[in-house]
This record gives sequence, structure tokens and C-alpha cells, in this order.
Amino acid sequence: MLQALTRDNVVPKKWSFLATGYGEEGIPRGGTIVTIIITIVCVILGDLDAIAPVLTMFFLATYGILNVTAGIERFLKSPSFRPKFKVHWGFSVIGAIGCISVMFLIHALATVLAIVFIMGVLIWLRAVG
Repeated sequence: MLQALTRDNVVPKKWSFLATGYGEEGIPRGGTIVTIIITIVCVILGDLDAIAPVLTMFFLATYGILNVTAGIERFLKSPSFRPKFKVHWGFSVIGAIGCISVMFLIHALATVLAIVFIMGVLIWLRAVG
């Protein structure tokens, strides 16, 4: 993921080493090393029970955003949106609402922090792009 983001110029230029791949398959060693370092730092810094709700929020937010995107694409009948199976757009909206609801049920503060972080990334990407 880091390799793809770097290749798409989403990540700052000083992190350009993450874009290089090794071997015929372009294995992302740099991204793997950065991910390992982040993981080790998080484990060393503290209680994994404190980190777990935040990680869960980002996974659920990803599913929710995916549902919103699929629902909008299906509702607008976008010609570039060709999923392998067709589902009514309403199910995507229900899925997104479900993700947000579960996020608040699990941990309200972590949900708010995740939403603020995601909005910050969105604003940053719009300013850069």
C-alpha cells in the first residue's frame, strides 16, 4: 500500500524510497520495513488494548467508505463502475450506516478521532492534488 501511494505521488517526496520494488515482482521492501518499525514502536509504547479500538475504527471506516462509494456509483449509474455482481445501491447505504453505528458502539472517542484523521487526510489530498 505504501509503495502504491508513493508511486501515485500521495506520499511526500522524501519518502520516495518506498516506491522502489525489488525483483521481477516489485516486492516493496521499503514499505515492509516502515510497517514493521511502526508496528514495533506501537507494541513497545504501550498497551495493545488501547491501540485495538483505533485500528478497528480505521478498518470499519474503510468498509464504510467503500460502501458509500459503491452506493454512489451504483445510484448514479456510472458507466465506469462495473462490479462482477450487481447489488441495489440501498444495500451499500445500509452497510455504510451499519459501519458507522458499530464504530460508535465499540468506542465513540476512537470513532471521532478516526473521522477527524480521515477528514484531515482528505483535506490534505485535495490541497496537494
